[in-house]
Amino acid sequence: MNAEAGGMHDIPFLAFIGARLDDWRAGVARVALPLGPQHLNRSGVVHGGLYSVLVDAAGGLSGLYTGDPAAPRKAFTLSLTTSFLDAVGSGTIVATGTVRRSGRRVYFATVEIHADDRRLLAVGEGSFLFRASAGESSRSARPAVNDDA
Repeated sequence: MNAEAGGMHDIPFLAFIGARLDDWRAGVARVALPLGPQHLNRSGVVHGGLYSVLVDAAGGLSGLYTGDPAAPRKAFTLSLTTSFLDAVGSGTIVATGTVRRSGRRVYFATVEIHADDRRLLAVGEGSFLFRASAGESSRSARPAVNDDA
């Protein structure tokens, strides 16, 4: 775990919902969310949209660790799927993202979301496009497009 993993990240929306980055290292990111009434749906369990947010965050961050807070990497989400397996209405939920494959411009991650009692609540997958870094053209970080289509 690095110094950034003590809850520091540059995703304001995660801070807004009360999530924290518990672990961040090469190929892995773990995001925890202590649940409150604002996270629940009418049935008293976590709103499914929060699972998708955590899949996006943990999956995206899992491919972006650099070890140097002064040289952050960024990415765009290309696709995201979330499968809802169980429900919970209290405690802390934890999303662990793991890079499954990474190329020069795109990486793929899987995410598992667990409850305090280790029940598997949701699983997800995402594909992410690395954003251009300073000095690199944004065009070089975009996928090729077939203009003849």
